[in-house]
Amino acid sequence: MSRQFDYRATPPQPAAAVFAAMVDADCLRARLAQLGGRNAALLEHEADAEYARFRVQHGLEPEDMPSAVRSFLPSDFKIVRLETWRRDGDGRYAGMADVDVPGTPADASGLGGIQFADHRQWKRQCESGRGNI
Repeated sequence: MSRQFDYRATPPQPAAAVFAAMVDADCLRARLAQLGGRNAALLEHEADAEYARFRVQHGLEPEDMPSAVRSFLPSDFKIVRLETWRRDGDGRYAGMADVDVPGTPADASGLGGIQFADHRQWKRQCESGRGNI
């Protein structure tokens, strides 16, 4: 079943700073550590001021899942996410994300952007998203 969603945030930093933080390898590792779960890792990473591509994975501990779900998920349950971002004009970045849950029929994808919101602020938004279970 697909589901669309929209997410918006308005950080006070310039879009280039938001982009740099979002794709920084150390920041990605810190976010994974905060998420927790088994097998959390930054699997691939390349980034510069114009382009970024990274793949991350993390899992959920069985005790953190509802008991009804535990019975049909693989014992090594993990979520793998690939994100690709590119500069798309002055102060604009466009991104795509694909999410896979190996061993299950679940997946998701989305498009996102970081762009000028007004003369002082920038916004990051998920323009569209899709998930299947």
